[in-house]
Amino acid sequence: LHYHQLDCDENNIGNNNNLVSLLKHLAQDTMTTPRPCGYVFKRGDMAWNCRTCQTDSTCVLCDACFQASDHTGHEVSFHQTSPGGCCDCGDVEAWAAKGCCDLHRPVLPVLIPPICVEATATSNNIEATIEADPMEAVRASQAARRRGEESAQ
Repeated sequence: LHYHQLDCDENNIGNNNNLVSLLKHLAQDTMTTPRPCGYVFKRGDMAWNCRTCQTDSTCVLCDACFQASDHTGHEVSFHQTSPGGCCDCGDVEAWAAKGCCDLHRPVLPVLIPPICVEATATSNNIEATIEADPMEAVRASQAARRRGEESAQ
C-alpha cells in the first residue's frame, strides 16, 4: 500500500518546502498510478476467486495477478474461463486493495498530520473538508499562492 506523508512539526510550519515537495511527488505518482488489470480472459484461462477479497462471486483475478498477490489464509478457488470477462485486480469496487498484486494495487490518499492542518486552517472544519475532498488541499494551496501574489503587487 502506498502512503504519502507530509512531515510537519512546530519548527517548520511556515516552511512551504515540504508542501512543494509533496505536490511534486504526487504529480510524479499520478503518471505511474496503478490502474486495474483488466486482462480479458480467453477460453481455458485460469480465473481465481477469493471470498475474503472479492465484493461478489463474479469478481476474479487472472492467474498472473493471483500468483503475484498474497491470499494466505483466504478462502480461494479457481476455474477455467470462457472467453470474455476481465481481471478485477486493482478495481476497488470489485476487489479489496490488500488482495491486489503490487502492479495494480490502488494508491491510498495522502496523510496530513493534524498539526499541519491546524496551523494552516482557514476555516473551522478544514480537516473534514480535506478528508471529504482530497483535492481541497491543492486548491487551498493554489488560492494561498494567488493571494500572496496579489498582495505582493
